[in-house]
Amino acid sequence: SNTGSSSISLGANFTVSAGGKERVTVRGDGMIGVGYSGQVNIGLCLYQPFETNAENSNTEWGILSAPRFDGQPSTSCISVESQPAFTGVVANEVTHFRAEDARGGNEKFDGSQYGFRVGSLSYSNTSNTGFRSEVNAVGGRENYAFVAGGSAPSYFQAEIRVPKLVGLAHSTDSSIELGAGVTCLTNGQFTVNSMGVGQGDAVRYLPTDPASVVLKQDLDDKIQVLTQAEYDAIPLKSDSTLYCITD
Repeated sequence: SNTGSSSISLGANFTVSAGGKERVTVRGDGMIGVGYSGQVNIGLCLYQPFETNAENSNTEWGILSAPRFDGQPSTSCISVESQPAFTGVVANEVTHFRAEDARGGNEKFDGSQYGFRVGSLSYSNTSNTGFRSEVNAVGGRENYAFVAGGSAPSYFQAEIRVPKLVGLAHSTDSSIELGAGVTCLTNGQFTVNSMGVGQGDAVRYLPTDPASVVLKQDLDDKIQVLTQAEYDAIPLKSDSTLYCITD
């Protein structure tokens, strides 16, 4: 009908064939299979093989989302969104997007593989962000904006901007390993504060390792610059202090 609603009532399954092959199957329970008969626990299963023919390009897509956002009055335009309903969930975890290659029959290949890839974003005159997380910290819960749980290192070609770096827990140590040299650029003073375990106040940092950084406070404590008269006036000299006589 051009003006009202219309419907098609079918049997248990509805199959669309093209080119002598079954291409789309709509099951009686509403599950859909593309290149596949579908199954009960998958809403939409894409199992369509890419056949070698003259129309093949250098790039093949399983799913392509390419909406037109021309002249939209909306304040937000979203190409793909995951918004499941949580009612009586008993699963140990809920994953909105997962990338794996452990499918049976897979073979190794020589190219690169990316679980998530963002190309060059440049058309916004205000801000272009490859990945944005808005997860907030909540007391009593392990909330993280990003978790790299594997043993592979993380690689950042550009700079990293953070307000603070801490260890895995505030009561444990962390380390930063660098190359042959390190440069620290600040807009003012470079300071070192040591936090006592379980304490909120800064405690005295004391260099003990031969490679430890020596602070100005340590130099002022261990090296005294004074005149001969000032040196003679010291009643008890310290064996751990270097006295520099200026006259």
